[in-house]
Amino acid sequence: MIEKPDPVVLVVEDNADDEVMTLRGLRRSPRPLQIQVARDGEEALAMLAQGLSPDLVLMDLKMPRKDGIEVLAAIRDDERTKHIPVVIFSSSDETLDIVRCYERGANTYIRKPVEFVPFIDCLELLTRYWFESSTLPLVL
Repeated sequence: MIEKPDPVVLVVEDNADDEVMTLRGLRRSPRPLQIQVARDGEEALAMLAQGLSPDLVLMDLKMPRKDGIEVLAAIRDDERTKHIPVVIFSSSDETLDIVRCYERGANTYIRKPVEFVPFIDCLELLTRYWFESSTLPLVL
């Protein structure tokens, strides 16, 4: 049996405190992850254009330069990246934000918990789902 490499997660987060908590939560994954961080939407798109092919994009919505919806649209419009699962991880609970994300092809939308322990637990559950329960697309 061929062993799969550790999954790659691209975290797109402009808030330093949320970045630290997100990384802490992802590191609790039962499976080791390779984590890449982009601190705004333009940086994320540049990383993808340079050949980064993550197994999952975990992205904030409200960011400077290019927001999450613009990045999501660019990911879905590009043949090389349209298959990548994208999870929007945002503090926004505005109905319009949620609808727009799903309209542009988000795989799921999760509202960031405010408190530390639920925040970390949410990310642990997310990694269990994406890397233990679901089957991710294999790109040849």
